[in-house]
Amino acid sequence: MKRKSVLSNALVFLIVPLLITVAQYCANVLMMPLLLSRNILVSPTELLLYEGLLFVIVGFLYLLGARGAGSEEAVRIAALNKTILRDDDTVGPSRIFRDYIWNPKGHLRLALVLIITGVLMILTHLLTF
Repeated sequence: MKRKSVLSNALVFLIVPLLITVAQYCANVLMMPLLLSRNILVSPTELLLYEGLLFVIVGFLYLLGARGAGSEEAVRIAALNKTILRDDDTVGPSRIFRDYIWNPKGHLRLALVLIITGVLMILTHLLTF
């Protein structure tokens, strides 16, 4: 069971960003005649640099926004006495509240894939510069 999890994480974090980078570079190469007809002089690798920077920024913003509970969900949970107060009536998070807040909910993988893809795009530009 553990090996399957490691292989799926390796697939998500290594192969998917590489495929996205190659597909984006191919799209940039196919877009070049359209850009040249409008007198926009950029190379496909320069476009890859700008797209890589955009992917990294969006990935970090998504990483920051995807963590924790939303405001409505936090209000609902805080309203429940069992999640805020322990059995001895001392204030502190119970197990349910901790599990709810620190669960990444799958958005973490998407943000990391965006960041890794952006870094690969920037590295591709630097290697061909």
